[in-house]
Amino acid sequence: MSNKILLIYAVAANPAPLQISMLNSPTAGTLNISLSNPNKVFCKEIEIAIPFGDGADDLFSEFPALSVNNSLWTLVTSTIEHKVLEVGGGAKQYATFNCSCKDPNAYMIDYPLVFCIQGTVNSVLGDATILLRETASASGDPDSWLIGDYSFVETK
Repeated sequence: MSNKILLIYAVAANPAPLQISMLNSPTAGTLNISLSNPNKVFCKEIEIAIPFGDGADDLFSEFPALSVNNSLWTLVTSTIEHKVLEVGGGAKQYATFNCSCKDPNAYMIDYPLVFCIQGTVNSVLGDATILLRETASASGDPDSWLIGDYSFVETK
């Protein structure tokens, strides 16, 4: 069981709303996920999972790219994972990005931090569930890290 998230996430799509690709006319799309930290908590890792494929509940047609606006954070791994979102549901293919803060002195996010995911939006109208997982702490104590899960739906 996961905990409540400690950070606040804001999502902006470009274009807004994301436009599906048409036959012979792929459409690029970008999701910017920004973080705010009004409660002055510490965070050392963030995982972002984006569904991709050709279904209505997939966002991008192919594995997207991730970049981060701040050199204090780095992309550690990018993998394909299959996740089950609901009991009895089938596994869904996700592009999973694991990012970590490189400097323990920067675990308190009091600076701009935005994760940018770019890819070709697939050609089917629908809603895609984006998954976020943070490893955060109210105190920064090594024994107090909690994993919190958050999800949001992006319509295309």
